[in-house]
Amino acid sequence: MTLLVGTPTFLAGVVRAASDAELACLRFVISGAEKCPDSLYDSLAKRWPSLVLLEGYGISECSPIVSANREGDVERGAIGRIFPSVKYAILDLDRHEPVLPGQVGMLLVRGPSIFPGYIGHDGPSPFEDWDGNRWYRTGDLVRENERGHLVFSGVSNGSSSSR
Repeated sequence: MTLLVGTPTFLAGVVRAASDAELACLRFVISGAEKCPDSLYDSLAKRWPSLVLLEGYGISECSPIVSANREGDVERGAIGRIFPSVKYAILDLDRHEPVLPGQVGMLLVRGPSIFPGYIGHDGPSPFEDWDGNRWYRTGDLVRENERGHLVFSGVSNGSSSSR
């Protein structure tokens, strides 16, 4: 086995239960669905120093990955760079305009991997029109750091996301 994928909660359980030899063959651990705690990064680095932990971000409605760290471009605590096929905007919640670099705002996404809508849904739309395009409003707050990696910063009120 060279790859282990899961939520940080699941991965932490595997790490606790496994011997060093049982996971020595791993090259990558891919973490998503919730923020990866420093304790998991630390445990993996201590026990398997050559292993690479890649944290990412996704939503089921986005088939399911939006951003991820990549081998050779890992930033601890960040959810990586947006995938090339996904267009994104980070908007100020009050002004509904793009935030300045490094500021927190609502993540909007669009692209071929973003779902077109719920079948038979009669609730509020998770989509909004902005800048002449239809965007999926993730409900998640992020900031883009100086290296172009997104950092998850929380969930807004009335979110569409479960992260």
